Amino acid sequence: GLGLAVVAGIVADAGGAIAVSSRPGAGTLFQVWWPLQSDEGGAARQSIDAAADAEVLAGRAVLVVDDNPMVVETLVAMLEQAGAEPGPCLEPADALAAVEEDPQAWSLVITDYDMPGLNGAALARAMRAVRSDLPILLLSALPRAHRRRPGEAELFDAVLGKPAGLPALVAAARSA
Repeated sequence: GLGLAVVAGIVADAGGAIAVSSRPGAGTLFQVWWPLQSDEGGAARQSIDAAADAEVLAGRAVLVVDDNPMVVETLVAMLEQAGAEPGPCLEPADALAAVEEDPQAWSLVITDYDMPGLNGAALARAMRAVRSDLPILLLSALPRAHRRRPGEAELFDAVLGKPAGLPALVAAARSA
């Protein structure tokens, strides 16, 4: 489940790829391809960009909302690595209550789209009613789905597809 998603994000961030082939009774084969040479200029540029991005999150309170505990745990670890102070929420209603309780406490909300009770769009709409300038990042396995529903695209300041590695997550947070 999530382990493969995290590996896929790490491999993609490194410029690699994963191929999967599976046949009933024969098993599953995963092939991981890494770049043969690193782009040292690109690596230096990425490291400078990553440092600038990390400063954006340093000491900032980030509310993480997803109904999957493993996703929340992974995002919390990634955000802590970037210097943020994440607040994990498995229930969208709890996240909304946290924003209602202290709207200015949060610098960013990262939310999934498909969740029970409130989906990501309904949660974003409710949070915007409490604090209209609260940055909201949609992190979803179907990052383009919200565009198909009228009035939802403008609810999110940035959109990122799952799985996402740390550099992509921090860059999207910075964008939001």
